[in-house]
Amino acid sequence: MDLLLLAILGVPVLVGLAWWDRSAPVQAAVPQWRKAAFVIGLIAVSANAAIYYGWLGYRLLSGGSEFAWTIKGALADYVTIYLAALGLVLALIGQGVIRSRVFVALSAVLEVLLWSNIGV
Repeated sequence: MDLLLLAILGVPVLVGLAWWDRSAPVQAAVPQWRKAAFVIGLIAVSANAAIYYGWLGYRLLSGGSEFAWTIKGALADYVTIYLAALGLVLALIGQGVIRSRVFVALSAVLEVLLWSNIGV
């Protein structure tokens, strides 16, 4: 399977699983800031995915115009790379269910692949 296709199909699945799994009980001794860090990281990768799929829809509707690719370059350079990095770092330092943290971290890595100019 093509790696880009895996990223396109895998990101929404991973983000959805992370949102679904985040409500599982966590140890009571975990500091609140670590729980909040995980949720903020989850929000960051969710926003990144929403931006990408919004852009993809625009690209498909516009027929792949030059302006669509300019928008992708600007978003990738100035917005989404920081959202992916934020999601990855906060998934690593945040505290939640281990599976959810892995889903968020994998989603952040795949989102970097989506926004790169390799393959698309």
